[in-house]
Amino acid sequence: MPLGIEEAASLELRAQTCKVWWPERYVPTLTGLSGTQVGGLDALFQSIESFVLLSQETTYLTSTVKMASLILPSPALPLLPKLLTTSTLLFLLLALLFISFGYRVHRWSKLRHVPGPFLAGWTSLWLTRRFMSYKVYEDMHALTKKYGPVVRVAPTKVIVNDMKTIYRITSAKSDYKKGEWYILARVMPGADNLLSMRDPKLRAKRLRHVLPAFSGKNQDDFEPAVDKTIATLLDLIDTKYLSTPSHFVPMNLAQKSHFYTLDSFGEIAYSQSFRSLDTDSDALGIVKTGDETFPMLSAVHNHHKIFQIIQKWPFYYLLPREGDRVGFGAVFGLALDLVNQRSREEKQGVDKKRDMLQSMMDNGLAGDELRSEVAMSFFVGSDTVASAIRMTMLLLMTHPAAYRRLQQEIDDASETGKISRPVTNDEAKRHLPYMLAVIQESLRLFPPSSIVPFFKEVPEEGDSMNGYYLPKGTTIGTGCVMWSMNHDEGFWGPDANVFRPERWLEADEDRRTEMGRCVDLIFGSGKFVCAGKKVAFMQMNKVFPELLRRYNWSLPDPLRLPTIDNPTIWDIRGLMVRVEKR
Repeated sequence: MPLGIEEAASLELRAQTCKVWWPERYVPTLTGLSGTQVGGLDALFQSIESFVLLSQETTYLTSTVKMASLILPSPALPLLPKLLTTSTLLFLLLALLFISFGYRVHRWSKLRHVPGPFLAGWTSLWLTRRFMSYKVYEDMHALTKKYGPVVRVAPTKVIVNDMKTIYRITSAKSDYKKGEWYILARVMPGADNLLSMRDPKLRAKRLRHVLPAFSGKNQDDFEPAVDKTIATLLDLIDTKYLSTPSHFVPMNLAQKSHFYTLDSFGEIAYSQSFRSLDTDSDALGIVKTGDETFPMLSAVHNHHKIFQIIQKWPFYYLLPREGDRVGFGAVFGLALDLVNQRSREEKQGVDKKRDMLQSMMDNGLAGDELRSEVAMSFFVGSDTVASAIRMTMLLLMTHPAAYRRLQQEIDDASETGKISRPVTNDEAKRHLPYMLAVIQESLRLFPPSSIVPFFKEVPEEGDSMNGYYLPKGTTIGTGCVMWSMNHDEGFWGPDANVFRPERWLEADEDRRTEMGRCVDLIFGSGKFVCAGKKVAFMQMNKVFPELLRRYNWSLPDPLRLPTIDNPTIWDIRGLMVRVEKR
């Protein structure tokens, strides 16, 4: 149905306004901004943040003016503008500058004992620039090597690169809670999801509704859904992307891996594919929405208050809505359609499906709470796993010895009947130890969310870690150090930067457990652990055997590697591969 005149006008107004607040030209050129441009952008962020304080003071100011009009005789009111002389305005400006400077000194002094870059203690600009470079994971690694495990990266922010400390502050008994940064994960305005929810009590209540959907109890029900998606992926490759020694047909592996995780999660969660593999396209625009959003997130990781502002009047009316045909609005609409369709089926007496959506509904989740979980799952349920798959395949194609060993392990297990077609998750875990080592090594070298900070708030009474006292009001980044922790030569040895899956097989049980604890932190831990961890491993354990026993994979030009960026997850531009039938 075509849009009405009023609806079209509203959408056009929102689109034009959004271009003013976030010009499209910023998105593809974030990494190339000059210092002046970044400074201007940071100033814009700070100005918008100041709007919050201004809006809070509006009521008070209005009341004060009304009170003055009652107290002062009306003839005196025209004299007020005369009091605002040049000297008075100059005095007020200097007073504001003095107050601002005093505030910054006070803020700096609270963490003056924590080492870090000089500018980081005075302004958030330093960290903003790091996030916008897409290389913040390398910056954090360099900082911890220079300053130690605890480093100040902003006036009120530190990072901690210590496995035991992170496990302590994320434990179930810890008094730490999610920082304001987590509001960036609120994909539906006014409706928190499990990731964006900060209140510990509310989150614990939501977990009771959501966690059973991801638990091991449903794993057997999920496998046929994944098998169905893998069959569609193999059929797509067979019919469209097979190369021969004399004819090269390029296939975008980065794209197809995302289609696989998106469609398989759709089957697992909602008993329906998103038809990305069927149509060989981003049929619903979910991939495009994520690709366009993640670069912007990298710029505002350090300015989360912007998200609080734009969800209030009047900016609220500029936000995506369910009626939109593209972007987040279209995703919201899809979430609403899925929930409404399932509700209609229940009323009609249709047999219940055995999927995540039904589990959440059976456990009492409904309304906006249910829709917010569904909308968020489109991204967290596919992007991170797709990142892991594409990075693992790239590492295998650039390390022939590891590639041959894994392929041989799969062939041997197939010939001896240890694994079936399609392989089950249990078979993969019991009979493909080298494949499990390859996956662990890939996750170690390229943690899917290597730049996401996941800031946690220090408790009211403060905390001490690694010899430093951190007062109330400090937030600790535990996510953007995952790359650093997993490349630490002190823990992993001199070959920490080398892809060597054998390390997982050579280590004794105690050492392997310790290594696993380090890598496991990329999924969070304790009360902050990722609910979809088991599902993610199942998707990987099942797809690699089918890809490697059926095809040979290679890069068309081994001397010309694709470009790798990390706006929020690992993005490989130009991962065109050669696929030949074995």
